[in-house]
Amino acid sequence: MKTKKEKRGKAPWVAMKGGLKPNGFGTVRPKRTLMKVYRQKKDAFLRRNPTCAVCKKRRSVHVHHKFGRGRLLMDEALWLAVCFPCHDEIHRFPDRARKAGYLAQRGQWKNPRKPQADA
Repeated sequence: MKTKKEKRGKAPWVAMKGGLKPNGFGTVRPKRTLMKVYRQKKDAFLRRNPTCAVCKKRRSVHVHHKFGRGRLLMDEALWLAVCFPCHDEIHRFPDRARKAGYLAQRGQWKNPRKPQADA
């Protein structure tokens, strides 16, 4: 006689291509660990930079990533400690933010260390 588990079939993560990974859940655990380390670094960064880097008045509560949150997620040199209104302003008006240096110039995302030539 089959158990309940056998009747239901494989769990979705087991049925994925390649089956179970060594940690048991595909890439979930490594990503969870990465995000835990990121949160710790982010909290420490905000403690070191308590004032908004844009308005210099309000308390910083967000970390703005000048080059996005992809492969450069952990690069603190590309972070900016900002308050909520200023972070919102950066994303609502990207052209203004690029001119002020709060957002990467177009075409500079692939190599942030290389200075952008003025056109």
